[in-house]
Amino acid sequence: MNLVPISPIEHKRHHWRAPTSQDFARDKPLIPLVAAELPKAALAAPIVMTRHQEAWVPQMLMGFETGRNLMIARNGLMIADYTPILMRLYPFRAMTSENGDTVLCFDEGSGLITKDEEATPFFDAHGVLSAPLQRIMDSFRRFEDNRLKTIESCALLGKHDLFEPWPMAIRKTDESVHLIDGLFRVNERALKALKGPQLEELHRGDALALAYCQLLSMNRVSTLVALAGAHQQLDRAPSLDDVGMDTLAKPDAIVFDWDDQGQ
Repeated sequence: MNLVPISPIEHKRHHWRAPTSQDFARDKPLIPLVAAELPKAALAAPIVMTRHQEAWVPQMLMGFETGRNLMIARNGLMIADYTPILMRLYPFRAMTSENGDTVLCFDEGSGLITKDEEATPFFDAHGVLSAPLQRIMDSFRRFEDNRLKTIESCALLGKHDLFEPWPMAIRKTDESVHLIDGLFRVNERALKALKGPQLEELHRGDALALAYCQLLSMNRVSTLVALAGAHQQLDRAPSLDDVGMDTLAKPDAIVFDWDDQGQ
């Protein structure tokens, strides 16, 4: 993304359009989540834990290969029942300045910035953020607050050594594939072994709910397996009409393996 800070000087006369698809996420198999999203996200896709700058980050797993999101259809729309907040807020992103302020940015490479006055303005006539943009700014502030709380909850799980590698492998019948590495999950066996005071600490820090959301989400691996099989057939088809809707229920072209240790 080509992120640029939104300023009343540079963007006073500019407008923007909301994306009509999620095609911008087609090459992103991992999308960061915050704790508030996990109950819904867990019912739509696997949630994995990743390590980023010494912090644990929950992410929605949307594909097995680097650079490919299986939950984006050919028409650019989401197949999943849940769309992560960061995708819903695109083409905007929030950055933190050196003095700790939140700076709203726009992806200039999105093609969604315009001078067409029928689109949504960045600023009003007085140089103040327009009402739609202010709502987006408020959403990012809430997201950032929850992100920091999520990091704290994940740190509690890490403190009790409750994360373990989640090895994944897809054996395709016709080709090998490069898989995403560095994925972790909650060690359910270790979680069950914790005693009362430890569980109470996790509960107070909202870490226990986070752990169970991740464990629940692992049931959605089968969804990705089905989508991987469907995409494989679509890749070989000259048009969408050559593949029926029942393709999603027939992931025969692939076999998914994962280590059951800790289950």
